[in-house]
Amino acid sequence: MLKFPQPTYELNHWVGDCSFLYNLLNDLELREDNNMEQGSTMVSMEDSNGYRNYALQPKHKVFLSHSGAQKGFVEQLCVDLERCDRHPFFDKRWDSLPIGENFPDLIFQAIEQCQVGVVVLSEEFFTLSKWPMLELVAMANAKMRNPDFIIMPVFLGISRSQCRDRENHMKWSSTWRSWAQSDNRINIEHWENALQLFGPTNALVYNSELGEVKFREEIVKAICKWVPPETRREDSHVQGRSRLCKVICEKIKS
Repeated sequence: MLKFPQPTYELNHWVGDCSFLYNLLNDLELREDNNMEQGSTMVSMEDSNGYRNYALQPKHKVFLSHSGAQKGFVEQLCVDLERCDRHPFFDKRWDSLPIGENFPDLIFQAIEQCQVGVVVLSEEFFTLSKWPMLELVAMANAKMRNPDFIIMPVFLGISRSQCRDRENHMKWSSTWRSWAQSDNRINIEHWENALQLFGPTNALVYNSELGEVKFREEIVKAICKWVPPETRREDSHVQGRSRLCKVICEKIKS
């Protein structure tokens, strides 16, 4: 008759680590099999327009929109999400925006295929570059086409009331009009309408007393509720494996 040792912190973690490593190896094996059948997700594909499309990889479910002024915060947020097996579309990642590729097409394609658009808001979001607002309008359009698409406002460098302030809107609109003179993608009416997204929408608001680390943890937790992890455990082809793990865990806990 098998005798199991008394449960200890080290033993519980050893069993957990073994289970994790087994599942990890199993997932890698399954991914390799899928890649053999369908082609690796890291290999570029072509869309209907003939563009090589790296953005439409199955793992991209979250889009991170931000100003360059908050690049450090968002880059660490991306790392935190990757540690939770959520892999966002982020412009500093080569698998999101490969060098030499037509990045505007990839950005808009990625928004269409993502489940959640995280909008990290600040004063610079509206005035430093046209790209954050181009992305926001693309998200608003995606929401109209797909009601399940989630736009998640994150008030980091600006408050909700400042985002809704009419004087700020007029100031931002003046900047946008100067950009529109050289970029026909900018529709001022659409941009102004997009600001309405920050009214009744639930949002995450930065608390300086808690700090950025805790705030990122809150953002990651919210995203993980909407987006499942990339890795899926599948052990149905291993006879008796799940039952054996269950028996061992029950014996250790008893």
